[in-house]
Formats: sequence, C-alpha cells, structure tokens
Amino acid sequence: MSLSKTRLLHGVRLAHQKNTAQSSTVILPTPKRVTLPMRQHLGVPCQCTVSPGEAVGRGQPVGQCPNEASFCSPVHASVSGTVKSIETIDDPWGGQCEAVVIDSDGKQTP
Repeated sequence: MSLSKTRLLHGVRLAHQKNTAQSSTVILPTPKRVTLPMRQHLGVPCQCTVSPGEAVGRGQPVGQCPNEASFCSPVHASVSGTVKSIETIDDPWGGQCEAVVIDSDGKQTP
C-alpha cells in the first residue's frame, strides 16, 4: 500500500496542544455597544426595520429580507438596549452596507 493511500485511510495524527484544555469556562460580559451589519454574506443585504432611539430586545429582528430576495438572512439583535444609529460601514467584500448600532442596557431582555 502506498503512503498516500495510508494517509487517506487513517488520516493525520497530531498531538493535542490546546493550551486552554484545563481552563474553566469564562462567561464574557455583555458588550456596551454592538454594530450589526445588514449584509451577513454574499447574498442580498437586509433592510433595517428599526429606527434610532427605538428600544430593542435581544433576539428581536432588526433587519428583514426584501420580498424578492432568494438568498438573504434576517438579522436579529444580539443585545437588548436602544438603537443609537443606522450607519454605513465597510463590509468584508470591499463594499459598504448599512449597520444598526445598539447601545446595550446590560439586561439582555428578550
């Protein structure tokens, strides 16, 4: 049996070198502010459904897909708080998109 077939059948065996394996879980604090891009992938960007000054709950939709969009993902608030602004930000694909900026109230109310 050739070496390449052995690798395909049995995979590569590497030593585990995870320096956090013995660490306990750390619960991170709620961020004071989040920026949620309305474009989450290469598909169609969402349309903002909230306005500055509006109170939002964690999990509430803040961006909905346009009716004609076949490839789109709705965006939900990751924190509860108040919408600070709707801004234009740079996206990872070299363009720009709208984003909802939320100031967290720290309560994480659904």
